[in-house]
This record gives sequence, structure tokens and C-alpha cells, in this order.
Amino acid sequence: MRLPHTNNKREPLLDAFREELAVINLDEHTIDPAELREVADTLIKLAMYARLKANAMEQRSTGRMRNAEQLETRCENIYQKLPDWAKW
Repeated sequence: MRLPHTNNKREPLLDAFREELAVINLDEHTIDPAELREVADTLIKLAMYARLKANAMEQRSTGRMRNAEQLETRCENIYQKLPDWAKW
């Protein structure tokens, strides 16, 4: 599996684990249900991280530092639960 290449500096996460994602076998002929679950669970966590991080950045930009810090703490908790291949 090859992810499309991106030069967009706003997408460092894709660049950081592009090769690791390619190692996980999502081929329709040999899908391992455990691998598929791991990828799905990880993508859900990454989506939640992205939403929380965006909200934290918005909160900081409007001066709501306490709210931003709470959201960033939740981001850190999610990050710690990610498998190594999805960490940057």
C-alpha cells in the first residue's frame, strides 16, 4: 500500500509514518483482522487528536488558555496510546 506523496508542510504526520503504514498489509487477499482493527483504531485516535488539537489552537487564539491546556492534555493522552508506527 502506497500513500500519495505530499510536500505540504501541514501534513508532517503522513510523512512521519508513510513507510510504516505501507508495511501493514491491507491487501484484500490476505487481510489479517487484527491488523485491520489496529489500523482502524489508530485512525480513529488520530482523527480525535486532530479535532482536539484544532480546538486547542482555536482556544489559544482567542485567549482561552485554560481550555486550550485541557484539550492539549487530552491530546497527550491520546498520543501516548498510539502504536509506535503512528507516533511522530
